Amino acid sequence: MENKSLNDISQHSEFDEFQSIDFEKLYTIFKKSLIWITLIFVTTISVAYFTIRWTKPLFKSESVLKLDFKSEASALGISNVLENQNLNHISGEIEILSSRLFFKKAIDASDIAVSYNSRGNILNDERYKHSPFIVNYKLSDERLLDKEIDVNFISETKYKLGYHINGNKIENVYNLGDTILVEGSELVINKTKYLEGQNEENYFFVIKSLDALYQYFENNLEVHPLNFQANTIKINLKDHNRYKARELVDIINSIYLIYSQEQKTIENNSKINWLNEELGNIEKRLEEYEDYFEKFTITNRTNNLDRVLLETIEAMHELDSQRLNLQLRLVSMKDVKKKFDETDGVLSISSYQLTAVLQVDVKKYNELVLDFERIKQGYSESTFTYKRKLNQLQSTKSLLSENINDRINYLEGEIEVLLKRKIRLENSFNKIPAKDRAFKKAQLYYSLYEEHYLAIMQARTNFEVAKAGTKNDIIILSSATLPVHPISPDKFIIYGIGFVAGFVICLIFIGIRYLLSNSITSLSELERLTNGMTILGAIPKYSNEKLKETRLIVTKSSRSSISEALRSIRTNLEFLGGGKNNKIITVTSTVSSEGKTFVSVNLGGILSLSKRKVVIVDMDMRKPRIHKAFQNPENTKGVSTILIGKHTIEESICESEIDTLNYLPAGPTPPNPSELLLNGEFDKLIVELSKKYDHIILDTPPSGIVTDAILVMKKADIPIYVFRADFSKKQFVKTLHRLKVVNKFNNIALVLNGLQSMNNKKYGYGYYLDENK
Repeated sequence: MENKSLNDISQHSEFDEFQSIDFEKLYTIFKKSLIWITLIFVTTISVAYFTIRWTKPLFKSESVLKLDFKSEASALGISNVLENQNLNHISGEIEILSSRLFFKKAIDASDIAVSYNSRGNILNDERYKHSPFIVNYKLSDERLLDKEIDVNFISETKYKLGYHINGNKIENVYNLGDTILVEGSELVINKTKYLEGQNEENYFFVIKSLDALYQYFENNLEVHPLNFQANTIKINLKDHNRYKARELVDIINSIYLIYSQEQKTIENNSKINWLNEELGNIEKRLEEYEDYFEKFTITNRTNNLDRVLLETIEAMHELDSQRLNLQLRLVSMKDVKKKFDETDGVLSISSYQLTAVLQVDVKKYNELVLDFERIKQGYSESTFTYKRKLNQLQSTKSLLSENINDRINYLEGEIEVLLKRKIRLENSFNKIPAKDRAFKKAQLYYSLYEEHYLAIMQARTNFEVAKAGTKNDIIILSSATLPVHPISPDKFIIYGIGFVAGFVICLIFIGIRYLLSNSITSLSELERLTNGMTILGAIPKYSNEKLKETRLIVTKSSRSSISEALRSIRTNLEFLGGGKNNKIITVTSTVSSEGKTFVSVNLGGILSLSKRKVVIVDMDMRKPRIHKAFQNPENTKGVSTILIGKHTIEESICESEIDTLNYLPAGPTPPNPSELLLNGEFDKLIVELSKKYDHIILDTPPSGIVTDAILVMKKADIPIYVFRADFSKKQFVKTLHRLKVVNKFNNIALVLNGLQSMNNKKYGYGYYLDENK
């Protein structure tokens, strides 16, 4: 049960420690860290300074261009279409300016293929347009590309050339102006007007590869839209040489203007060529249609199919009429033939329409029939006249029959011819609408091609006029600027980063020290860790001189802050006792060096200065110190010899410089200090001392190391437990809680010793008095 209570108290104390921040402790750690904080700030600011000092300044030149796009959408009031067109045009132009094709034009127009530099201890400086020498070269391979080649002038006519190949340094001396062979490539180095007075400097040049130059533009050139409504774009170029940056932006602007002009001319030529090609195609089609119309007219003998259609209908009607007439004649002739075949007498066919030849033949036949009838009456069949007349009649009849048959065959032939002609006309009639549609369609296409031809002719004329007076639509609103201040490094930002970094590092440093701090630093922390146990007060750190041993100092500095703190503890002791005479006071700590002997000696001195008889008893028989505090080298008799009966109290008591203050040394170290405290002599010692003194201060061994302190503390009216600021660990509070819980020391009072700074608002007054007074 006791162990459980002790664990609960310990856990509760640790929980409180993590739940709150001790600002007093934080302030103490801050004060202790001032040197480190200063060093951190000096370091970060120094890093910022050297960053600025050793960072090559970067400049940015800017230019603004306006792209004058022509769009029919604006005339129609279609704003969204116009915005999209502008966006597409601007994006397209930006892509052109950011393309390697355009970079190649800029490289060809500038002098950046060779970079001239002067070598410094830390930074190199590019001598753009101010190089003391110029290099002409003819490369046979790429071994010299992107390689630093040193040039050191020996005299006005000689120089030394150096470069590295495969890790080896190669150096040779040459004459200015001579053609030299370097790794298979020809180089010629000539001096410029900037050489005079600069022979001591170290120079080098780099012949840039095309990829390196492309990479330079890709890394340093920025093209972005400035205002979509105004169709403006901004061109930025960054370089360590501000004159180079401005010149390259000017070159880019000039090339872009020329490129735009050329593109417009090429575009117009392309359009004109296409129009000419299209005109040739249309002319061919028009000629084809004209040939078609000509053939159509020749074939159909007209180009008016409506009239042909009407004439065909009339012809068909005419053929029908003729065929009907012929059919009537044919019927009549067949009737004639029938009557002719059925009768041998006179033919009565006056009602039939016969041809003039048939009418003559019929008349002749009828006359022969009548003559034969007369002869027949007057002549016999055997007579010559009868036979002659009969033969003549039969011959005429046969001829007439043949003529009638011929006539019938003729009429039937004519009817057949008319029928064939009608079939041909009907076929022709059926084809006329299709021909008419094809003809009219051809006429429509012909007119469309004709109109298209005229429109293309007009367009070609317009493009030829535009080509003759081509105007550039690119306007330079702002030419390339000469940068005055570098864009990097930014001194204010870097110094600000340095300061903020120092501040953050200091916060982290203090926070880590605060979290890693395992010692008690302030009264508030001690109060929180001990869960509100009685705290008599705090004793400031003695700083007048460095004490090798504990000494009585309140007599020399009666008005010091330490003396005032001990007086406050003395007053608090009186209040703690409730007016009772607290004769026996024990002073202990967890481990050595926490100042319990110092508190015992000087608390005894303060109590004795109030006209009370005080004795300080050294109960630490293992490591006695009280006699040294009073500068007494002898420790041959004392508590240990009294407890074994070797000496009496009177023989062992020592006097101090204060009349009312005595002390009792511990005596020689015995082999069994704990057993000596249990033999009953210790109780007699306390009783005897109580009769002679108002206060008995027992300086015990550390309670966290040996059990002697617990045996002594059981005799105390007020046990005092000493912690030392910035020395006593937080774990020492567990020993204190163990004494309170396990050994039932509920009246333990605490003293914080060696406090760096005192706060006069807590536990007494006068903590700010000068110790030298």
